[in-house]
Amino acid sequence: MNFSSLRAGVVFLFFASAILMALESCKNEEEDFTSGSFYPDLGEPSDTTGNDTTVIVETGCWEEPISIERAESFNALFTRFGGGWTGGDATYSIPLPDGRNLWLFGDTFLGTVKADRSRTGTGLINNTFVVQDGEQLTTLYTGSAGNASAFVQPEEEGWWYWPGHGVARNDT
Repeated sequence: MNFSSLRAGVVFLFFASAILMALESCKNEEEDFTSGSFYPDLGEPSDTTGNDTTVIVETGCWEEPISIERAESFNALFTRFGGGWTGGDATYSIPLPDGRNLWLFGDTFLGTVKADRSRTGTGLINNTFVVQDGEQLTTLYTGSAGNASAFVQPEEEGWWYWPGHGVARNDT
């Protein structure tokens, strides 16, 4: 019998049970995500052109307020005037064992960001990956720069993939 598989299953069930208990303890029958009241009231949108870009959310099932701050280092990293990735959504980052980071993006724009922060119109592709090695970014997609398409493509036409998350295991 493979005890490591059994142990992994028990650990998974333990954590899954803990998460379900936490979610259930926060449940309020009058507030659910379908009613629109599930999401905390953030008030008026803040002015992100100034220096104070901190948003604090004080409602919800958590004990301490959540603070969200603008990450200027990432803005500087991803706002480049060269060719490659210029914008995307559904963003996930995965630290790789060798110290690099793998960024997964859903809908993505490729091309060049101009000095006025606009971008060339290259169209939208459904997913890309970006490998970050320090300050160096390498965008992964299929096709060529002038004719790019999604990095991960389904076999059936008319469908697409968006990332949901990622994990690095050992050296893969």
